[in-house]
Order: sequence, then C-alpha cells, then structure tokens
Amino acid sequence: MNALYRTSPERINPKSVASLILGVLSLVIPLFGFVLAIAALILSRQSLNEIQSSNDQGAGLSVAGRVCGALSLAGYCVFFLYLAKYWF
Repeated sequence: MNALYRTSPERINPKSVASLILGVLSLVIPLFGFVLAIAALILSRQSLNEIQSSNDQGAGLSVAGRVCGALSLAGYCVFFLYLAKYWF
C-alpha cells in the first residue's frame, strides 16, 4: 500500500524521451531521417551519462532510442553504398 503513495515521483530524463522520439522518427521519415538518427544517438549518449550521475529514470528509453537510431543509420549507409555502386 505504501508503494502506491510515493511522496517524490521519479523523474524521467527528458533527453531520453527525445532520443526515443527522434530514433523512431528516423525510421519513419525518409531522407531527413539520417539527421534524426545522428541526433538520436547523440541525445541517447548524453541522457545515459546524466542518468548515471543522477537519480533520473529512463535508461530503457535511451537505449531504445539508440537502437532505433543505429538501425536507421545502418539502413541509410547501406542505401548510400547501393547508390554509390551504380554511380561510380
């Protein structure tokens, strides 16, 4: 019963939420997703560093944003290599 009434709720790191949103958008939005994937990776790293130094929550969100951003970035790299194969 005591767990239902916490006096100080845990704070979710806003950079981890932004990392997840940008990571998912990088998978969905074509062409501009490359920039979003890089931003998701940067924000994910920053949020994990902040979470380790404070009592914030959201490490899972940050990791999920990093995975989505990395998958999107890998997809764009494969796509660009495919295009470069036929251009050169």
